[in-house]
Amino acid sequence: MSIEHRLPLVSVNILTWNRRDIVIENIHALKQQTYPNVEIIVVDNASADGTSEEIRRVFPEIFVITMKRNVGIAGWNHGFRKAKGKYVVVLDDDAFLEKDAIEKMVQQFEKDRNLGAIGTKQIDVSTMQMFNWGSFSEEDNKNTEGVPHFTFNGQGAAIRTELFGDIGYFDEDIFIYFHEVDFAIRVLNAGYKVKYFPNIVVYHDIPISRQLGVVRYYYGMRNKYLFLWKYFPIWFAILLMAKVPLKRRMWRRAFQRRALLLHIKAYLCGISKIPRQLSKRVAIKREIIRIYGTRFVFGDPLRKLL
Repeated sequence: MSIEHRLPLVSVNILTWNRRDIVIENIHALKQQTYPNVEIIVVDNASADGTSEEIRRVFPEIFVITMKRNVGIAGWNHGFRKAKGKYVVVLDDDAFLEKDAIEKMVQQFEKDRNLGAIGTKQIDVSTMQMFNWGSFSEEDNKNTEGVPHFTFNGQGAAIRTELFGDIGYFDEDIFIYFHEVDFAIRVLNAGYKVKYFPNIVVYHDIPISRQLGVVRYYYGMRNKYLFLWKYFPIWFAILLMAKVPLKRRMWRRAFQRRALLLHIKAYLCGISKIPRQLSKRVAIKREIIRIYGTRFVFGDPLRKLL
């Protein structure tokens, strides 16, 4: 048996939408990885630029899933279900792994059976500066053994595949943004670890600043409300949602960002989807709820009651 087949298979799951040329470039880059036992799955979220056809022409060996419509982050779930690897790398079409990234991911997973998900160091290629998605300290960024964290950045991450059977996939109601937090809380609740590894590097081709805007603002707020009803104590969710209309500073910030109507829409969506979220509720350990309460309840003093 070759060395390649003695190594755990890793599935790289790329989600793409109307970025034919860049996803082709990314696949070429993945074939230069130092880790040899890799399968590549591409989920095309109903692109209109011939992405699926071009991938099949250039890389006939790659498994391509062509969606009939753009389903957002739920597209990754279709790739997860087809993944044969022991570990799966979650990748944006414009996020490029450093050549030894997969090799390092496998080393960390094999070293720690309880490691459920890996977060990576993200570099904005337009500035070659780190995108500090987790507010990591200088000391954190020297820790090659990994820093325990409460989420990961889904533009380039890795997940132990068996977790999907234990805790499910990404929440398909989210559509975009915040799905990593929703997944990570279930990872931790199941007794696994989420860690950030600064020596595992991903280069993001589209500057993060270009992605910030009204869409991110709307889904960021909306998904926090959905998260609240799905995981936090119901009494807490009721009290917090009742207080939202009274939070003048929050509404003032929304007005200043020209996102007042979007915030109202996000809040109303958070109310309208209460029955749906309650049907998906998961019992979360109190110590884990406290971790997320500190970060995701809009700085409200009520979090001290958790």
